[in-house]
This record gives sequence, structure tokens and C-alpha cells, in this order.
Amino acid sequence: MSQQLQNNILEAFLDSFNQPMWIIDISGKLLMMNEAAKQYANKGFNILSRFNPKKCEHLKFVNFSGKKYLIESKDINHGTNCFVVSLEEQENSLAALKESTSRLKKVLSSV
Repeated sequence: MSQQLQNNILEAFLDSFNQPMWIIDISGKLLMMNEAAKQYANKGFNILSRFNPKKCEHLKFVNFSGKKYLIESKDINHGTNCFVVSLEEQENSLAALKESTSRLKKVLSSV
């Protein structure tokens, strides 16, 4: 299998996810990103300034454009020395707590 075909398959795999995803090597070099990640990059989000593979922070909260996000990384293994990094917007925890409390009150009142 040619290197170009392997790259195309990997890029297609990353694009099958809706959330932004990057592949970053241990030295901090960005190797690949999916379309969702490219959209964030176009808005000014720089994953390399927010994720340091040498610090081994596999979960990290960051703020961007007034919203809170979770950066999660996983070691790809297999001798690649690379990480797959994803970005997930976090719900407003206070609003989520109020909604959860409201649903709980509704359930308890019907019991």
C-alpha cells in the first residue's frame, strides 16, 4: 500500500468523527487534522499552543471564544510516538445542573 493511500485512509478515518481531531507526534509536530479541526484552526484555535505531548496531560480544560472545552489525548502506540487529540465543547455546568435538578424534581413529584 502506498504512503499516499495510507495518508488518505487515515485522513478519511479522522473525518468520520464530528469532533475536531489532530494527530501530533511526541516532538509537538502537527501531522494531520480532520475537517472539524481545520474549521477551529480557521477561527484562530491553535492546538499546538494548548497541547504539549511531553507533559502527558491526557485531559485538559481550555477556554476559547468564551466557551469551555476539554482536550483529550490518547497515545496511538505501535511505535509511532504519536497522539490522537480531540476537542469537545463542555456544557455550561451550572445550566446542566439546573436542568438535571429540574428533571429530578419532576420525577420525584410523580412518585
